[in-house]
Amino acid sequence: PGGVAPVQDKAAAVSPQPVAAARGRPSPPGKGGLVVVVVAVVVVMAVPVPVVVIVAVVGLGPGGAEAVPVPSIHAMQSARTVVLRTAKHPGIEVLHQKGVVFETTDDLYDRSDAFEELYRAIAERVIARTQALGDVVYAVPGHPLFGERSVAELLRLAQAKGISTEVVGATDFIAATLEALGLPFDGHLQILNAYDPESVRLDPRAPIIVYQLDSVEAASEVKLTLMEILPDDHPVHIVTAGCEPAEIR
Repeated sequence: PGGVAPVQDKAAAVSPQPVAAARGRPSPPGKGGLVVVVVAVVVVMAVPVPVVVIVAVVGLGPGGAEAVPVPSIHAMQSARTVVLRTAKHPGIEVLHQKGVVFETTDDLYDRSDAFEELYRAIAERVIARTQALGDVVYAVPGHPLFGERSVAELLRLAQAKGISTEVVGATDFIAATLEALGLPFDGHLQILNAYDPESVRLDPRAPIIVYQLDSVEAASEVKLTLMEILPDDHPVHIVTAGCEPAEIR
């Protein structure tokens, strides 16, 4: 009497009184009963963490392995996918040495009929890789923000699609050219794209740097443009190889 009888089988443990206790009605004083303690179970739902989709644009510098910035190398080593605009760059060897695996967009040059089409195709490929993998580095010669229309198109497309971007700089071809020529700069400097010579109104009183001069057709267009403002015997320096031992003619 007054105690709890041993439970002989599992069915005996189920009685109206324990249920009443569970509903907040305790057993009368002095009466034996089975006390049921109800513990609230809190279910914690996992909230998905949004995946940050980002494309990093890095510069390889204007020349050889020594010009490739360390931050650019680190960014490429930690990325899931590395896309190079072109493998035709003297700094490529250092990427092999550092174990960087990459793909290039050199194949798009042969498929595109115009540069605007090429830049758009490059940007779309990089964006597609980014959307699929979430962590892509796009590497270009020189500084990403100097004379790189593919980068401009990529940044525009990334913003339109809500993709975060990061730019890792490098030495640009302008600084490398001035260094190769040993010319201090203080004043007005004009930068001309050889494939778009009409885009800039040139001033014959200020120095002019022409870049993308990589074909006979481009050189011919630039020559005609310069002849409109400069005398035929005006001196011109041709600098090749950037930060490699520069060849100046």
